[in-house]
Amino acid sequence: MTSDNVYERETLYKEVWSDPVTTVAKRYGVSDVAIHKACKRLQVPVPPRGYWAKLSAGQTIANMPLPPYDGPKTLLRRERNQPNTKPKVKEHLEFLNTKERTKVLELCSKLHVNDQLVNPHPLINQDIEARLEHERREQERKSFDFSKGNYEYDYDYWSNWQKKILDMKLQPNEMPRGYCLLNAIFHAVEKLGGSVGIDEKNGHTQIYWLGETMRIRLRSKENNFILMIDEYPAPRKNWQDTKTKQLENELGSFVIGILECAHAKQIWHEERRRQEECMWQQKITEREKQELKKNELERFQVLEENAFDWHKARVMEQYIADLEIQAHDKRNIRKRDEWLAYVAWAREKIAWFDPLVALEDPILGKRYDDGDEDEED
Repeated sequence: MTSDNVYERETLYKEVWSDPVTTVAKRYGVSDVAIHKACKRLQVPVPPRGYWAKLSAGQTIANMPLPPYDGPKTLLRRERNQPNTKPKVKEHLEFLNTKERTKVLELCSKLHVNDQLVNPHPLINQDIEARLEHERREQERKSFDFSKGNYEYDYDYWSNWQKKILDMKLQPNEMPRGYCLLNAIFHAVEKLGGSVGIDEKNGHTQIYWLGETMRIRLRSKENNFILMIDEYPAPRKNWQDTKTKQLENELGSFVIGILECAHAKQIWHEERRRQEECMWQQKITEREKQELKKNELERFQVLEENAFDWHKARVMEQYIADLEIQAHDKRNIRKRDEWLAYVAWAREKIAWFDPLVALEDPILGKRYDDGDEDEED
């Protein structure tokens, strides 16, 4: 029996953080493995191991936030209730539409390798010419009579010649077969919309497909040929001769492997870009938090300084008030006038010093910028 379950991302997130996954699974009539798969598909975080035990012990644990997600918000899963159900075998090139997939599979099923090199690809001709030129220079260097003159060493050529040939490491008698294999691959890739080339910076033989670059290599070990896709995300990396099957019969699978590697690299790059965007957003958020904190501390420092100044102004006002009282009690008129003049001067300075008054002093100017002045046009 089967049953369809619809998982809504926001709802599922609230459920798995409100109850254990086993409880949520019973609610949907499925196993906890199915709930974990749905969460993974919708990128819904689940509580870590020991979360519910810590929560029952009275600890306060913050929920992991629901991360940004550009995919579908709902997921329809057909749950199989039959035990020991075999998993569905993944088909090749599921990411292509029916027309493109049929075209690739049909060409790869008919891919043929000639016994002799026919209609060589330009890269094959380039490789043959480069190796012949290398052999000619080797013979010239070995036959040079150093007693009759100095040998002109072409440093640029000898240091870079291998960057202009195909990435093959074969014995001389194995080269014709290697050329036939690569020639069939190159033509097949170009018929399907890809292209091939040699990266002259490092000598890699490369396939360009779906906007991605894949490095391929051809090697031999004990007379057995090995074709390799030298890329980390490649679903399959090696094809080789076996006791029952020659590599010529596996070239269609190899071409399909290149295309699947291109798709895997697309997914890998998209995930990397998403992670980098998340990291960048986190850095921006953290920078904004730090800037906010800095501004808040600066405002608080101004508050603290103003409060201290205000307190000092109150102390000085009290002092001047007492001084004025004593000045009026002075019998010496000259002395009393001096004290009252001092009191008047002090009150002006206190009005300049007090942050709540902040009058402009004719000599000292403004102590505080009140920000009330109109901006000039």
